[in-house]
Amino acid sequence: MITLQIDYQAIQAAIRTLQKFPGAIKKANKMALGRAMDRMRTTAARAITARYYIKMGDVRKSISVKFSGTDASFIVRGARKSLSYFHMTPKKAPAKNGLRVAVRKDTGIKRIAKGFIIHGRGSGRALPFIRTGRARGDIKHLISPAIPQTIEKNEEVQNEIINAGQEAYVKNFEYWASKITRTGGIK
Repeated sequence: MITLQIDYQAIQAAIRTLQKFPGAIKKANKMALGRAMDRMRTTAARAITARYYIKMGDVRKSISVKFSGTDASFIVRGARKSLSYFHMTPKKAPAKNGLRVAVRKDTGIKRIAKGFIIHGRGSGRALPFIRTGRARGDIKHLISPAIPQTIEKNEEVQNEIINAGQEAYVKNFEYWASKITRTGGIK
């Protein structure tokens, strides 16, 4: 789980000016927090799609934001996907020389020597499997990491998301502080 730490030193002057107006700090906090969570969601989607062959829409669908009072939670959920979701060749059976799959953009295409394809019932989708033993049923479906794992395992992505959220929070808190003081309070 990603936690947004707010630097109150950066917004200390804005807090002092908002203390004159009842409920203004709470309002500015809520509005700034909403914008910060939107920025974190966008940054997460861009960071993951820059590193993995995952569609941005799928990343955005897996991220939800839950508000409770003056706090917000950045929640990432999602199941693991079949390797057929990523760049996989060949797409049709038989795969005589094994499968070639690319999940991460920086590592390129990986060859799976004992990999083969079975077309799914009903959907007809090519599902990648690997042979684990000599018997007929000794096979294993190949799946990729889930979207939450791509964020949790990569500290670079986490730092990028947190920094974007902190910058957005400070910027928007100061914006709302100036807007509230210009208009003379909350309307």
